[in-house]
Amino acid sequence: MAEKKKNSSTRERIIENAKKHFYCDGYSKTRMQDIADDTGIALGSLSYHFKKKEAIVSSILKIFLERLYDHTLENAQKPLNALELHFYASIPYYENLLTEENTKRFYYEFTQAQSVHSTNYGGSELADFITEVYHQSLKDYHIFVDDAYANMAQKFGYGGRVQMVIDYVEGALGTVNIAEMANFLSSSREMLLGVPKAELDRIGQEAIAFNREVDFSSIMPLT
Repeated sequence: MAEKKKNSSTRERIIENAKKHFYCDGYSKTRMQDIADDTGIALGSLSYHFKKKEAIVSSILKIFLERLYDHTLENAQKPLNALELHFYASIPYYENLLTEENTKRFYYEFTQAQSVHSTNYGGSELADFITEVYHQSLKDYHIFVDDAYANMAQKFGYGGRVQMVIDYVEGALGTVNIAEMANFLSSSREMLLGVPKAELDRIGQEAIAFNREVDFSSIMPLT
């Protein structure tokens, strides 16, 4: 039990020190050695908890998204199914990643690295979390699809998310705002798998209205 608590404490310190480096130095310039040094552990010990820098970001983003989910549920005026919850939380997820300059730089650099090196956008922790959300949303709508087709749709969603974030930061999406982009990203895979467009449009409009009323500004990924 004591060893488990120690590992948990070390992992938390790694994440907090990584967040400071990512915020101040960006994703590209932050080295695993920098994070290990600030945590007071050897590089090998850091690798025991996180094999790659991407894995630390995956954990940070998963924790961030979970906090947004919790805040959404605390403020929702009605019960939400899995897809509604994801839509509602996705708007502040992207707004808080892509508005403040240091955080936007970090996320842009991370996303660029994903486009080159990864087929599993966000790393395993975040990907597993989102996959579970999608599986639950299909159950909610009584949609049953072949696993291979669902996997292809998910990879399509990851690739599209990578490119759309890059295009947004580089100004290639024109007048599209973050809320519109978030709704599109939340709906594209579900539409491929059979959730009716009218239902996705309804949820998207509700998500925008909800985010006009509820303040998520205190829930940031790195600070």
